[in-house]
Amino acid sequence: MNKSVLLRLALLFSAAASGAGAAVVEGKVVDNRTGTPLARSRVLLMPVRGAASQISAYTDARGAFRMEAPAGAYALGAERPGYAFTWYGQRVWNGRGTPIVLDQDGRFGAEIRLHRLGAITGEIRDENGAGLWDFPVAVYHDTRPLQLAAQGKSDDRGVFRIAGLSPGRYLLRTGYQELGEEGGYLPTFYGGSIAAESAQSIEVQLDAEVEGLVLTPQTGHLLRLKGKVTFPGSNLVRLYGDVEALSSVVDNAGSFSFERLAPGSYYLAAESKISGDYVTAYQRLWLKSDLEDIQLEGAPAPLLQLRCRAPGGRPPGALPASVSLMRIVPAGESRAEQVRCGSSARLAPGTWRMRASTPAGFYLQALTLHGRPLNSPELEALPGEHLELEAAFSDKPATVEGKLLDANQQPVPEATIYLRAADSALQQRLAAAPSARTGADGSFLIRGLPPGRYLAAVSLDGGSEDEIDWNSPLLPTVQLEEGGKASITLSP
Repeated sequence: MNKSVLLRLALLFSAAASGAGAAVVEGKVVDNRTGTPLARSRVLLMPVRGAASQISAYTDARGAFRMEAPAGAYALGAERPGYAFTWYGQRVWNGRGTPIVLDQDGRFGAEIRLHRLGAITGEIRDENGAGLWDFPVAVYHDTRPLQLAAQGKSDDRGVFRIAGLSPGRYLLRTGYQELGEEGGYLPTFYGGSIAAESAQSIEVQLDAEVEGLVLTPQTGHLLRLKGKVTFPGSNLVRLYGDVEALSSVVDNAGSFSFERLAPGSYYLAAESKISGDYVTAYQRLWLKSDLEDIQLEGAPAPLLQLRCRAPGGRPPGALPASVSLMRIVPAGESRAEQVRCGSSARLAPGTWRMRASTPAGFYLQALTLHGRPLNSPELEALPGEHLELEAAFSDKPATVEGKLLDANQQPVPEATIYLRAADSALQQRLAAAPSARTGADGSFLIRGLPPGRYLAAVSLDGGSEDEIDWNSPLLPTVQLEEGGKASITLSP
């Protein structure tokens, strides 16, 4: 036998050996609403654990795909432009899906249905109902601060269409357009409001299009804001609006100015740090005409002092607890601070959201500000204020244990169990829903809970607590006593 024949046989044997034991994953990718095969969709096979590499392929003209992979557990997903990425078996659009298990020499078939991303269609008209051509329009996530999601322009009829939107609530806003001496069309939210807080939100869903929206921009002039910083050391003034934060340099005379501002609500802030002194100025204003005499007067930055009350006569500083703070107002510039028991911190002016970090074996019993109960996780800090915050902890937390079983009384592993306090004041102190993952036997354990009544919910695909309908009357409840333990059996 000559060498060329031997070489060909060796290559054939090597190729056959490399495919030995490989599992096959095959199927189709189709449009969820119409069932139309989706050619050139990217299919992804990602190992759930281990060091194996992910495998990808593209569907053919019939929307079909075929991949080979070693035995193991995988997440199977697909994507295509204009559609939401979809994992096989997911129950909510951004969930993690259900892993598939491939046996050696096994075969797995699946149909993956992709959901088309949402869209918004509407018209931009003038005060007489005529369409406005080439008019800018933007879509923002209805969050604070607003986050730009997409933007576009109207056609010659004033019609616009913005696609590729994930499910959620949005605000729609026109841009500015100059009209000459009479001013211009002002940025206006859907619903006719200049300010975001009064705007009408729009809900977008997959496989759906929001139609028939009409925006009529208000007319008027862009405005000017001028003023002076009355304290030394500040070289920048910040102006926070609904959709952006602007800056103005402070000159040697302490003057600052902002031009071409849309009417609306703003926050104005300045600060300086000289020789360890933290001085701040902070004003909220409604701009409806030119302002040219704003005076920013400084005061010491708000001081937050945290005292912790621990059980058993422990010294307040001996408890390894802290409060984390995130500034949420004004929007557009996030700041974070962490204050430990027995310490203090200077804060930038604004509204801050708090979350207590509780050591193992304790729970947050109460939070007071200047001796009064603080049921909200938010506080406002203004220049010159001294905020006395006290956190009381208990060393008798409650515990919930249980199992998640399916209809056949078989354990359900790798699911997320969420708890939510039925009392709103207690839930606000928790800041987030306590949670745990079920083990291989379907069991779960959640520690460190304050006493009270809780709702329990199950997520099989890794969805967040915000995706759960906590108002459903079908949710089971569990009552916890201080230092007690309760058991509960849940079903998906």
